[in-house]
Amino acid sequence: MKKTETLSNLLLLLTALIWGLSFVAQTVGIQHIGTGSYNLLRYLLACASLSLYFLFSKARLTKAYLKPSLLIGTVLFFATCAQLFGIQSSTAGKSGFITGLYIVMVPILAVLFGAKLRLYNWLGVILAVVGLYLLSIGGEAGFGLPEVYLLIGAFGFALHIILVDRLAADLDPVLISWGQFAVAAVWTIPQVLLFEDLSWPQIQAALPSLLYAGVLASALGFTLQVLGQKHSPPVLVSLILGMESVFAALGGALILKETMQPLELLGCALMLTAVVFVQLMEAREAKRRA
Repeated sequence: MKKTETLSNLLLLLTALIWGLSFVAQTVGIQHIGTGSYNLLRYLLACASLSLYFLFSKARLTKAYLKPSLLIGTVLFFATCAQLFGIQSSTAGKSGFITGLYIVMVPILAVLFGAKLRLYNWLGVILAVVGLYLLSIGGEAGFGLPEVYLLIGAFGFALHIILVDRLAADLDPVLISWGQFAVAAVWTIPQVLLFEDLSWPQIQAALPSLLYAGVLASALGFTLQVLGQKHSPPVLVSLILGMESVFAALGGALILKETMQPLELLGCALMLTAVVFVQLMEAREAKRRA
């Protein structure tokens, strides 16, 4: 495996860690503020953080970023909205599990978009899904409206990965991240104005969570995702990012004191095995072609 591919995979794993812990932050934050207000403020924080890039580089937004930003930002808006609606009434670990189902959705969408997948890709996906299943049944059971929202969010994130792969491969990752958050923020404004009352005490109460979600999970995490996807195929990307489910469960257990059962731990191990397996097969395939 080339050094660039290894670095890309490490960046994606770091992204998964940041995103996994964000389930904990979001679970705490939305207890104090509406979902629309939460999303709007974290999008604005992300844009403000990434705006520093414009001050210290010569990079500038051009027309080439308009269409990708509109499409990727719109999908991101709907995915994060659905996810937050689900997180309101679900545990951090379970939210991470259902969101992680984009591991299954990405290869299906990739095939629909014309990609050709090898047997080991599907074996890795199956192994990861078994891990996700064990991670789910080991914890709190039941599937209701919150889980439906989370499932819709998972589809949105799967589509987001595909669109980033197809539309942003040759673009500056920081600029495309800034563009998608700006678009998502614009989409969120009507929701806040029509359905929510935003106050300073609410912002103060949710501020630590908002800072994590806006600066780390959004500005840094999504930029690392775009950067990491430049040298990794979509299926491997989905498997590595799917590790956020593991980190969400571990974060819920360590920080929110949510109990992890033996089956959940086994599920985490299987997901990690799936990621390592596909990476090793990708490396073997690359050597064969060389």
